[in-house]
Amino acid sequence: MEATGIYHLDLCLALDQAKGIEVMVANPRTTKDFARAQLRRSKTDRTDAQSLLEFVRRMDFEPWSPPSRPILSLRAFSRRIQALLVARAQEKNRLHANESVEQTPAAIRDSIDRHIDAINTEIESLTEAALDVVHADDTLESRFHHLVSVKGIAQASAITLLAELSVLRPDMSIRQ
Repeated sequence: MEATGIYHLDLCLALDQAKGIEVMVANPRTTKDFARAQLRRSKTDRTDAQSLLEFVRRMDFEPWSPPSRPILSLRAFSRRIQALLVARAQEKNRLHANESVEQTPAAIRDSIDRHIDAINTEIESLTEAALDVVHADDTLESRFHHLVSVKGIAQASAITLLAELSVLRPDMSIRQ
């Protein structure tokens, strides 16, 4: 399959658990270039499927290995933290907008403040859980300490970088 969208990882994990099925994850750019080399210009599900089938027939099979459970857990924590950071920014923007309108009841501003506090508490809790995952795995912990040793990369950024980069294939080139 191609590594596209947000669902391919879950499908790869499910297929990896099934008996008798080997998984290969192809780079979408590689498969697109392959289709172009076959002079396939139309882009439909059917032509994509035919092109992928031909790709599998002609290219060497490179088996996919799933990321470790700690890496998948860290990625889930990181993505939830990122979603909460977006929600907190939205609430802060709402609070700012409501503070500039005199007619806004104080209860509304208080509600937004409480929601921001709750989001902050969740972010702190999830960050602690993410750090527990990092500290329980020697490889993740070593990489985490390398990241936070870089000027400008603090704990939150290190968690995000580590979570997203760790699911990539270790044999990828710098350019990839």
